[in-house]
Amino acid sequence: MLTLLIIVIVTALIFDFINNFIGAIMGTAVAKTIAGDFTDAVLVTQTVVLSALVGAIVWNLIT
Repeated sequence: MLTLLIIVIVTALIFDFINNFIGAIMGTAVAKTIAGDFTDAVLVTQTVVLSALVGAIVWNLIT
């Protein structure tokens, strides 16, 4: 049973690696949209990013 679990986990990690690699090769359109059109770089400070991160963690713990 443990061997099957390890095989499933390793297979999932390999599948994830391949998909992330393919996604990185295919382009950066989403990153460019978020960086360029979605938000203003002046408004996004470290405080805003930290607040968003803390909010996401709290939301994850609540739900």
